[in-house]
Amino acid sequence: MVGLHMNEFLWLQFAHIVAFVYWLGGDLGTFVASRYVVNRDIGVEARAIALKIMLACDQGPKMSMPLILPLGMHMAVIMGLVQIPLWALVAVWLLALVWLGNVLVLYFNEGKAFTARPVSYTHLRAHETSLHL
Repeated sequence: MVGLHMNEFLWLQFAHIVAFVYWLGGDLGTFVASRYVVNRDIGVEARAIALKIMLACDQGPKMSMPLILPLGMHMAVIMGLVQIPLWALVAVWLLALVWLGNVLVLYFNEGKAFTARPVSYTHLRAHETSLHL
């Protein structure tokens, strides 16, 4: 790894570490905030604020998860640990970017008509599953 590949590798490595930190840190923040959301000893308004914090903290992991795999795979290809055709690497990146795009569209359009139906369906399925347990 010399020249351009080393510079590319360092940027990929940096992005991979940042994605991991946002994933882990966001999950920790979500976990801590969730304790206040379910705590019936505090008021409804405080619980609602904790829910907003929890949902905001959860965006880091939701955006990081699609990026960790392509970043790691790209580094593995540069290091020669994995040998895959260029089209496969491009396909992994495209799939990850589509996934990330979906996460962002759902986040920025929360509560709008086209996002309400999938969210309510997911909530219905989760409720249905919990009834069977």
